[in-house]
Amino acid sequence: MKKSIFIIILIFISYNVYSQNQDSTKNPIFYVGGYLAYMLNLHNADFNALEGYPNCCPQFRDGNGTGPGIGLLFEYPLNNRIRITGRFGVTGMSGELKQEEKIGNTEIRRSDGFETGDITDAVSEYTIGSNLLAITLEPGFAFYPIDRLNLNFGFRLGFLNSSTFDQSEILLRPGNIVFAETGTRARNEAANQEIPNINSVQFHTYLGAGYDLPIFGRASFSPELRYYLALNNVSDVSWSVNQLHIGGAVKFPLYKPDEKRKLQEFRIIRDTTVNQIVGISKPETKLTRSNDVITLEKPDKNTELEITTRYEFYETNNPRDAELRAALKVTGLNRDGTRQLNPSIVIEEIETEEGFPLLPYVFFKENDSKLNNTSMNLINSTDVANFDPNKLKWETLEIYSDLLNIVGFRMKNSRSKITLTGTNNNTDTEKGNSILSKSRAESVRDYLVNTWGIASDRISIQSRNLPAKPANNEKPEGREENQRVEISSQDLDIIAPLNLKDIVRTANPPIVEIAPELWSEVGMKNWNIKVSQNKHILREYSGKSNIETAKWDVEDEPIPSLEEPVEILLTYEDNSGKTGEIKSNLSISQLTIKKKRVELKDDKRIERFSLILFDYDKADLTDAQKRILQDVKSKIKPNSNVEISGFADRTGEELYNKELAQRRNSEVQKVLKVPSANLSLQNVGSSQLLYDNSSPEGRSYCRTVKVLVETPVE
Repeated sequence: MKKSIFIIILIFISYNVYSQNQDSTKNPIFYVGGYLAYMLNLHNADFNALEGYPNCCPQFRDGNGTGPGIGLLFEYPLNNRIRITGRFGVTGMSGELKQEEKIGNTEIRRSDGFETGDITDAVSEYTIGSNLLAITLEPGFAFYPIDRLNLNFGFRLGFLNSSTFDQSEILLRPGNIVFAETGTRARNEAANQEIPNINSVQFHTYLGAGYDLPIFGRASFSPELRYYLALNNVSDVSWSVNQLHIGGAVKFPLYKPDEKRKLQEFRIIRDTTVNQIVGISKPETKLTRSNDVITLEKPDKNTELEITTRYEFYETNNPRDAELRAALKVTGLNRDGTRQLNPSIVIEEIETEEGFPLLPYVFFKENDSKLNNTSMNLINSTDVANFDPNKLKWETLEIYSDLLNIVGFRMKNSRSKITLTGTNNNTDTEKGNSILSKSRAESVRDYLVNTWGIASDRISIQSRNLPAKPANNEKPEGREENQRVEISSQDLDIIAPLNLKDIVRTANPPIVEIAPELWSEVGMKNWNIKVSQNKHILREYSGKSNIETAKWDVEDEPIPSLEEPVEILLTYEDNSGKTGEIKSNLSISQLTIKKKRVELKDDKRIERFSLILFDYDKADLTDAQKRILQDVKSKIKPNSNVEISGFADRTGEELYNKELAQRRNSEVQKVLKVPSANLSLQNVGSSQLLYDNSSPEGRSYCRTVKVLVETPVE
């Protein structure tokens, strides 16, 4: 009890200090405090004895007692009218059950011999006194229908800390008798015994009312009246304890601490300078620099005022006309490296012939013999009549894709026979698989027979594992190249190179640089260059603020086709909206083959031959290749300039490939026998790959020697 009173006093002292700093306009976040009450205990019973303790009372019915109620309280406002409440305390539930009973026709015996002396009525008093003390926990609600008046209800859990009892039966009258079995006026006595079969947790519901009276600070004292209704028995007999609570509670409201307020104020001080600026169309004002100065003030103890003063410096620019300068510089880059301002362009026609070798191999996918899975261009029999090798595109690998169509075309126009030799890589699933090799050869034969109408008796089929001249089977690229069908014939014309002729137009200078020279005080917005002839646009270049030199590659289509000047028009605009244009004309001369030969001007014929396809890692020439070189040799005149360039594929080291290219060039030169004064040898090797080396045909076509023959036409 003393400890509880000390806690309440401590809360009171703490609250006095705390409440001095609170704003009276705030609502409390919760209330704490304590209560003290006088408890009137109302015992209700309907039993005659406790288990294990004899008692002659016919029936205990009711009783009463008193006890203290003391504890701590907590209240949480949901709003101005409703609070969640909680109490933790101690309550005494002790009381006394007392019953008087008349014992009629009682025999009174004499003490000396126990003879019956008389018959009379006797009265006994039966008493059970309980000592019950419970630690309680009370959740509930309080409702304020009007200010200060509160109605409360809830539930109470009581944990019995003490639960003993005393009992006795005492003869009240007549006063001259005692109980025979005890020799006294009392019997069936028990003292300070535990109530048998006790219910250690007592459940009550309660209703009550109180009225909050202000005392000191913002604390309040609330006289209160509550009634606790028992929901279970004290033990296993019909015995319960209701309580009437008469007391008071002291409540202390607690508030959130005052929040520190931080206010900000922003001030601006401006200073403006006026300038006259070119290149703008209207007056404009801009901020040139600014800086902030921060000061702190405290209007009161809970408020901090941060003042930011920004000093801004502006410039107002009034417009004046901007200066704009422009020029156009046109320079020709001649083939000899010299440069020429405002050049005259000569467009020259040159007769060109190029020989494209036919790689007589059809490469197949691993473990596959389907022709439609190769790189061959397969056509329908209805398209055969329209196929013309001389109209194929001048591109080596595209010509190779029509290998079977070229062979079919040539066989259709001759009586020649061919041999198809199917091979495999002789490893893994293809090892020793001559049936696969034969199937590959048969798929090529079937295409020539079914599409081109070639008689099957003109086509011989052979099969083997590795080719007679295999690629390096230790590498994936080599195994891929060994999965093929080889086409051979006694008639070398069947797989002879495809010779195509054309007239190439060249320009001198081949490159024309067009350099706009633009400058504006306000900067350039955009520019555009158009190169045109007779209102037909040949080129167009444009940009924005970045001024770039345009490079016109004259030999790229479209090429000037007339002997009329080419007009170069530069248009431009600066950021102020001012525009302008500059024109420049270049003269054009068309030097056609007909004109050169009529006027006996210098003319030349260019012939290119990519004729020599070498086997893997080989430089020696076959009889067929020597025959082709004899044809090339016949076209070389004493005044011809010849360039021989040797190439290799990506397999092997670069230095080795260059040596291999040198050996191949030497073999070709042994046949052509070009005078050293007219000869240029280029040992390129694999430093420059002519074709994509990811395919077997691309690698095969890189194993070549190209021959360029330039012969002046007299």
